[in-house]
Amino acid sequence: ISNGRAYTALSHLFLHADFSHLLNNTISLVFTGSRVFSHFGYLSFYTVFFGGGVFAALHKGTRQLQLANQTRLPDSAVSALGRVPRLGDWVTRTSSSLGQGYASMMRPRMEYVGCSAGVTALLGVNLCLALEDITAAVMSGSLVDSATALASAGRIALTIAADVQYLSKGAVTGIDHAGHIDGFVWGCSFFVAARLWGWLRAGGGSRRGGRR
Repeated sequence: ISNGRAYTALSHLFLHADFSHLLNNTISLVFTGSRVFSHFGYLSFYTVFFGGGVFAALHKGTRQLQLANQTRLPDSAVSALGRVPRLGDWVTRTSSSLGQGYASMMRPRMEYVGCSAGVTALLGVNLCLALEDITAAVMSGSLVDSATALASAGRIALTIAADVQYLSKGAVTGIDHAGHIDGFVWGCSFFVAARLWGWLRAGGGSRRGGRR
């Protein structure tokens, strides 16, 4: 993107490292996308999927943080050096500064392939729908529906929590956890915007009656 190839913000969604990468993302796309498609329609499905991928490609902050965390000193080393008076704080500050500098230099040169950011965007919408299902099931008193929706929301929450943990610890897994988080944020934001738009179109929840 930084070299003038703006189209790669979209085209990287169609590229994959190998067949297993493509297969895993395709299966995930089918399971996460089917409900979004049936609930909101194909236009919203494309907006969530492609929008999540493009947003993840263009958003700099999360990937900058991921690279910085991956290049900082391990917590065990910082803890050991921290026993030496004044040395620990200096090492922590220096490691953080070097990590940020390295991240700023390397981020434009990093290459990312795969549609997982679009998949996690769909996952964000699925989580919001599951939370709605939980609310509806609780209000109707259906224990079975409540348990099913709760299990679905729990699986999604654990998946995103793992991405957050890997990113915060700077784990080098070969997976774009920053892109996953950005995609998830896009999906949740889309859901909130869609529900707000529907509420406004319905009159903002107010009843407009005639004169009596």
